[in-house]
Amino acid sequence: MTINQYPYLSQWSNSSDPSSSCVLTCLAMILSVKPDQLWLDCRLRAWDRLAPETVDRLSLLYKRPYKLKKDLTFDHLISGTILYGSWTAGGHCVLVTANSEDTLIYHDPLGLFDGKKYDYSLVGENQNVSRE
Repeated sequence: MTINQYPYLSQWSNSSDPSSSCVLTCLAMILSVKPDQLWLDCRLRAWDRLAPETVDRLSLLYKRPYKLKKDLTFDHLISGTILYGSWTAGGHCVLVTANSEDTLIYHDPLGLFDGKKYDYSLVGENQNVSRE
């Protein structure tokens, strides 16, 4: 299994609303830009930074078309997929960096998740979860 080398970014380093910037941080990893720049782009254009269509708009703005996908199964989670989940109170996004038959590897911009809670002081780079 090859892990795609997306740069890891923590949403806590964002100066603009870091507690709810996971989707912009994941997109910033794909586009290789600073999440704060994406936040500013949304603000200047009056785009809702939490809306799925905003990810599509921003990717086109940076000439790297990306379509946020919904309702994916484990087999459809390829490297470079932004995955939305409901394991936090308000929902959360991670960036898939690799997928094999039994393991999903991802960057979690929020920190290290132990299956029950987050440790925000630790880096969530290349975490893995079993298919089971």
